[in-house]
Amino acid sequence: MVELYLVRHGQTIYNVEKRVQGYADSDLTPTGLADAKALGRGLAAAGIVIEQAFASDRKRAIVTAQTALSAAQQDLNVNVNVALREMDYGKFEGWQTDDFAKAAFDLPSFDEAMAQGVIDLDSIAGRAFALNEAEPINYAENAQMAVTRFGGALSALAHRADELQEERLLVVTHGTIILMWLAAIGFDVKGVRGLSNASVTQVHVADNQFSVKSFNDLAYVEAGRKLPESD
Repeated sequence: MVELYLVRHGQTIYNVEKRVQGYADSDLTPTGLADAKALGRGLAAAGIVIEQAFASDRKRAIVTAQTALSAAQQDLNVNVNVALREMDYGKFEGWQTDDFAKAAFDLPSFDEAMAQGVIDLDSIAGRAFALNEAEPINYAENAQMAVTRFGGALSALAHRADELQEERLLVVTHGTIILMWLAAIGFDVKGVRGLSNASVTQVHVADNQFSVKSFNDLAYVEAGRKLPESD
């Protein structure tokens, strides 16, 4: 039995600027750092002892993991795993999201199109992949590629933890890939536009079967905000 604490990284500069941020990276904002600290304090206050910690190789995920562990006073190394990356949008990385919506779907606003259900995560991934096919190298991923990569990584981490009799893993990764993977395992994410920064989605793993115990949960962050920072 293994519990995965899937965490979306803290708020970043690109999040605030509403830029496409898959493979592209940007620093955590002061709010992002504060929420990562609060997450760690909240986990500690709840008695959650992490036995292994993992993050994608994007600095926003690594710094979130390191900051949360430090605030939780849990002295663990963060294991970096490239398979935990966000979906890659290829040439659209760093674009304003509305510019991407116009180029990919001839729509004026990415947020409005998502809210109205005109586009979803799978169609965004598929369109980004298709529009990168004329590039010398297509670095973009469609939904199947991204979910296969990410799901395989989670299965491997959980299997190894089970062998080592480790029950709780912290996995700091990215919002879109978590949502796409959850949909692939049958969890209903219809109508969810995105995960909250620093939120926790707790997943129970037994016999390579995944069951979601909590989703997009900010309770640890909210509890941690009420606690003083440790020296």
